[in-house]
Amino acid sequence: MLESGSVIVARHEDELEVMAGAARDERRGARVITREEVAELAPIPIDGVVGALHARRDIRVDPRRAVAGLASLLEQDPGARVIWNAHAHGADPGRVDACRLQMLRVAGPGGRRYAPALLTGLSLLRYPAFTAQPGCERVRARITEERPELVAAGTT
Repeated sequence: MLESGSVIVARHEDELEVMAGAARDERRGARVITREEVAELAPIPIDGVVGALHARRDIRVDPRRAVAGLASLLEQDPGARVIWNAHAHGADPGRVDACRLQMLRVAGPGGRRYAPALLTGLSLLRYPAFTAQPGCERVRARITEERPELVAAGTT
């Protein structure tokens, strides 16, 4: 587990508005930052960037180790059943909701490593902290119009 934080880059004002709404919840330890602050945290090209959300408390885990560890723990519980090769979106007592989540891990250009995890405005369509914000449906409508293939690929 690595406490690295995350930076969700906004390229449109509607995305920044949704991020600002999520940042108002102090439990998240997140704040809206300027495009210049984005460049300081993660040296990426900022052409077209209008700002970002910096979530300092976000962590990264190695998914292979995390899944194996959880499965090992659950296999000790006679009331639990592990189903491999199934995608889970959320869980309530006695129930797991399935979904499709596509993530891409790429090597940084020139071997660069970024301390925070980097996300785009497309992430606003997936996570409840953002989908609950006023304005998220406007973001969804815009992205659906501009890039329907991304929405069709399972971002929602």
